[in-house]
Amino acid sequence: MVKKECFQIEIHDAAPEVEQFNQEIILLFVLEGSIEASVENKISSLGTEDIMVINANKRYAIRSGRDVLYLKLLIDYASVIETMQDGDVIFWCDSSVSTNESYADLRTLLCRMLNHYVEAVNTTHKFGYMGDCYIILNYLTANFRIKVNDINNLDINDRYEERIQQINNYVYANYDQSISMKDLSEKMYLSNGYLSRFFKKNYGMSFASYLTNVRIYHAVDDLLYTDAPITRIAYNNGFTSAALFNKVFKKTYGISPSEFRKKAAPDGKDKGNEKHRKILEKRLEKVLAINPETEEDDIRTRVVESTFSAEDYEPLDNYWGDIVNFGDASYLLNSSIREHLFILRQALGFKYVRFSNIFSKEMYINPRQEGDFNFSQIDSIIDYVLEQGMKPFIELGSKPRVIHYEIGKTNYSEYESELNKEISLEQWIRLMDAFMNHLIHRYGQDVLDDWKMELWYDEDWRLQPDKYNQKYLDMFNETYKIIKACNECIKFGGYSIRMDAGHERRKAFLGQWSRQEYRPDFISIMYYGYTRSGDGLDRYAKQTTDNDALLHSLSREKQLIEETGFGDVPVYINEWNLTPSVRNYINDTAFKGAYIIKNIIDVCGMVRGMGYGAGSDREYAFYDTTDLLFGGTGLITNDGILKPGAFAYDFLNNRLFPYYMGKSRNYMVTTDRHGNYAIVCHNQQALNYNYYLTNETELEKDSMWKYFDGRNKLNIRVRLTDVADGSYKIKIYRINESNGSVMDIWKELDFEKNPSRNDIKYFRRACEPTLAIKKAEAVGGVMTIEEQLAPNEIAVIRIHKDI
Repeated sequence: MVKKECFQIEIHDAAPEVEQFNQEIILLFVLEGSIEASVENKISSLGTEDIMVINANKRYAIRSGRDVLYLKLLIDYASVIETMQDGDVIFWCDSSVSTNESYADLRTLLCRMLNHYVEAVNTTHKFGYMGDCYIILNYLTANFRIKVNDINNLDINDRYEERIQQINNYVYANYDQSISMKDLSEKMYLSNGYLSRFFKKNYGMSFASYLTNVRIYHAVDDLLYTDAPITRIAYNNGFTSAALFNKVFKKTYGISPSEFRKKAAPDGKDKGNEKHRKILEKRLEKVLAINPETEEDDIRTRVVESTFSAEDYEPLDNYWGDIVNFGDASYLLNSSIREHLFILRQALGFKYVRFSNIFSKEMYINPRQEGDFNFSQIDSIIDYVLEQGMKPFIELGSKPRVIHYEIGKTNYSEYESELNKEISLEQWIRLMDAFMNHLIHRYGQDVLDDWKMELWYDEDWRLQPDKYNQKYLDMFNETYKIIKACNECIKFGGYSIRMDAGHERRKAFLGQWSRQEYRPDFISIMYYGYTRSGDGLDRYAKQTTDNDALLHSLSREKQLIEETGFGDVPVYINEWNLTPSVRNYINDTAFKGAYIIKNIIDVCGMVRGMGYGAGSDREYAFYDTTDLLFGGTGLITNDGILKPGAFAYDFLNNRLFPYYMGKSRNYMVTTDRHGNYAIVCHNQQALNYNYYLTNETELEKDSMWKYFDGRNKLNIRVRLTDVADGSYKIKIYRINESNGSVMDIWKELDFEKNPSRNDIKYFRRACEPTLAIKKAEAVGGVMTIEEQLAPNEIAVIRIHKDI
């Protein structure tokens, strides 16, 4: 008797056309050439070095051309769910549609495993590559596993996951018995006809075919790993006779069960297959020699060093610091929200406030009404914005008012914008015409010159593109004409969709939009650190584990925009954040300040503007927000305390000089052209598997350190050349876990539940950057600045000629 292995390694140079139903987890790794993998009718084209996981219990087919070489790693699903004690283990891994730094690490692990596999060929020493397989499975679990509450079928009327799980559980528990669809339908209180249609739609096959696949799968295990007679194997796995088992098996595998067992025996290897296997192993050795196993990058790099010339500069484009989001327009009717907008304007210098849902009952607007519209509520908001020296960035569309806790858990307000109900194009034109004429008469042409407006493409519409694409474009075109007829200087854009919202649908829509008569003044997009995908049956949303996800997503989106004819149109990220969750303590930590600076530096030169996701935690206050901090996405707490994220904007907006000299991965250097310099820097730590495998609402606020991939200090060394010789004064402002971080100060105070007014005053005083002053000398036109940053620290270094 042979023990069944958890992993099987297969090297292929050709792929069969036939569609199969797999009951293992399959990892594909293309070493040379390209293959096409079809999973539940969704096709992925994999090129050299691409990786893909096909989940268990899926119909799939693999096709390839010539000169292909790929790994097929089969992982026993039963062993995985037994080890994890979880009945539903799903991975989402396809490098052909996702750019993620985790894929690079996974490639390294796979190459290491293949090296050990080649070394062990013709020996019994399997421990090396089998151990590597467990490491690979662990890495997949940490970086690519979909948690149960990440599974999100986007069609609300089509949530069948629980029913599918019930079916799978019943079949797996009873496949060795005489069961029928009638038995299953009675068990689930469903009609035979409905269950038959359900199987066709969700399994792509009949109940009988699915049951036969399960039986054959277990029968193969018995053939390989037991000495039981074939007749006994047939009966043990639910077949009514050995003849039927032989017939079904031969149809599936092309040979009889006895031939299959003979070929699988150590002394029964086909000589032709053995010869071909050796040819594949030689090819594999050559590939690994060309692409040898590389050591993992040293994530503990302690020095980042760059040189910049003081004579090489250009005007600094403050693409990051103009826009702050305050969500629903009705929030800005609230005096406490207005107080926070005032604080952020004074402290951080934002120029535009972006808000949406101006046409709603709370704003006294009904697009279907006859007679004059009442714009008094909108006037109140715009009046206040202008009084603060700011300008409105108006989202004309309708967005749901949501408190997002984590994937699969949201709280939708009973509030509903009037635009969520169907209105005719004629009603929309009448409303917009009245609104724009009202603005001109109330504020005058000059005041409106620098305003921004946009029209959101409702993400629900993308599920029915044939119906809604043209509806949106008709609305956009008519709105464009109305706005430009009133004031040509107003910037009007549109789209405002998340960058993970279906690549092909976005491409088709943008292509259709580019052929319209009126082009947007800008294209807006949103970013949150989630990704969505699916394989035809399931649709998933999960947190991305890519620390450079914003940069990678934006690069792909810019390429898509250019390919569809909008390359000359400015791009705005009008709303962005690590997470939409407003109950995630990571939002309150020093990490968030480092995250903001890192990503703003990353996308330098790629966008015209960026709007941070939320201004104030008060936008998301609810029954459960009784503590000082509750994981809100705002820059300012309920009690008006600035978070580390706010100080990131303080450093960027208020403490840099207006001319850009250059950047590295961890800092940006500026000058005033008069011998003074400012460097903003960060030491952002990547989030680790503990973070990604923990529900966002369940992070432990007293142990936030355990969610980071290392606790590494960073030494930065900036060499400035072509500077005037002499003595310079250096001022360093810092925010880190030991200084100025509201979460860490709260922790020092034992997470006080009911802080007094004086306590709040203390927090406001304590949450400020620390200041250190020292001197440096420039000799021979060269000055070197060296500083050490603690984990998740942000700092700005200002350098002035000492007079």
